[in-house]
Amino acid sequence: ALKPDMALYDRLGVAMDASRDELREAYRRKKHALSKNPTKNTKKIADLKEAYDVLVNDDRRREYDSEVMEQLTNPDFAQSQMPASARGGKAPGVPARKVHGRPAPPTEKVVPVTLEELFTGTTRAVQVDQAVECTSCDGRGGSRKRTCNSCDGRGIVMHMEHMGFFMRPVAIHCPDCEGEGRFIAPADRCKSCAGRRNLVLTQTVDLEIPPGATSDFTVNFPGLGNWQPDHDPGLLQIRLEVAPHDRFKRMQNNALVRQGITVIEAICGFKLLLQHLDGRLIEIKSQPGEIIKPGQQMIVPGEGFPGFRSAERGDLWICFDVDMSIPASMLTPEVIARVRAALPPGPVAPGAADDTQEADLTHGGAGFGAGADEEHRGYAHDEDDDGDEGPFGGGGGPFGGGGPRVQCAHQ
Repeated sequence: ALKPDMALYDRLGVAMDASRDELREAYRRKKHALSKNPTKNTKKIADLKEAYDVLVNDDRRREYDSEVMEQLTNPDFAQSQMPASARGGKAPGVPARKVHGRPAPPTEKVVPVTLEELFTGTTRAVQVDQAVECTSCDGRGGSRKRTCNSCDGRGIVMHMEHMGFFMRPVAIHCPDCEGEGRFIAPADRCKSCAGRRNLVLTQTVDLEIPPGATSDFTVNFPGLGNWQPDHDPGLLQIRLEVAPHDRFKRMQNNALVRQGITVIEAICGFKLLLQHLDGRLIEIKSQPGEIIKPGQQMIVPGEGFPGFRSAERGDLWICFDVDMSIPASMLTPEVIARVRAALPPGPVAPGAADDTQEADLTHGGAGFGAGADEEHRGYAHDEDDDGDEGPFGGGGGPFGGGGPRVQCAHQ
């Protein structure tokens, strides 16, 4: 294995993580020692100055360090292929190629999708904005950087903050240079990126959403994330976010929907068409002689969401909202008498006692009845609920009943 070439650091006698002050002090000390015999040490003084000029310049030092780190991480890299600066020869002003070595942190983008798209699957053309390295200034932001006077190039300043009745100093990033220790004057800034070091590139990517994908589904696009100085572009992570639907909800792979019917349909039976998330019409009907209770749940097997990363497809759960309102004009004494005759007899009212007090009922609004909070009527559900109760709560609704299967036909 090749020994990492630290020639420029070795000339100054400093470590690779030496600060600017340490470089300056080492250069002055060694130059003073060599100047005692300038005729004999002419080449050594020139080499010392060359090393100092490279390492004291942030951009050239970063380039040199990246080349040294490449040799450290690639021990079989041939010595003849390495740039001259990594061999201790003449340090170049601009490297033959840039080596950043590690990607920037991932860039996340949230894309809203509908339940219809998750049910059927689709391919979306998504527009993304990517910060890329400015080619006009090679990501430097300008032609020249100057030492920040506010922090003396350290990148941090001391800030006094309150701690009870006392004040204590706290180190914070210098606001004038944003913690870099150096800044670019307005006159020296790149005209293309205005000193930001990057440009924004807008492009379109194809996002494939498989059928049954969940709301946390994420697609990775390598190299399309935002660029950062000294980093390669990272991942672009596109995450799905499901928009609320006006009728359907999802619980795991089950599709949930509320369906309204009249009191006549609840008692005498019904047959209706239900439009599913993929546009199909599903014919559903009650069993002969079956009375649908308010909040009762029924299941259409195998009509839920396709299985995502599994072969199991969910079911379609239907919760029936029964409209109990009947016009008062229809409830004549004759109609009431015929209804009573057709229905089983109700409980016998107890006889009035001597101390019985008669009271009148009035309408109380939506306190506990229709129009009240659905959670009070047992309709609340959680999409992540794994319990044995129905997805609409209450083990089949507040008025009893489980989740019988309902007949269906497709159109």
